[in-house]
Amino acid sequence: MECPEGELFLARLTQPDPNIRAFNTLNTAALYCDTNYPIFTNDAGVMCVMTHQRINMLTGSTSTASGMEAQQENSSQNTTQDSQ
Repeated sequence: MECPEGELFLARLTQPDPNIRAFNTLNTAALYCDTNYPIFTNDAGVMCVMTHQRINMLTGSTSTASGMEAQQENSSQNTTQDSQ
């Protein structure tokens, strides 16, 4: 999944436990939302303007919304190449 920076982003949170959902809401907003724009939350999830700024800090890679998945795929490819 790749979301363009500066576009609307909707994260649907389906966790039934309200405490965990509140935690996930906060983490999602902190990681993906540009705080220069309004951030909307409700029981369905979080809607905001996407930023890649903090994703880059988390993964140390290029600007994509794929987050950790891209890094994990690269490491599994490296392991496969090392074993051959």
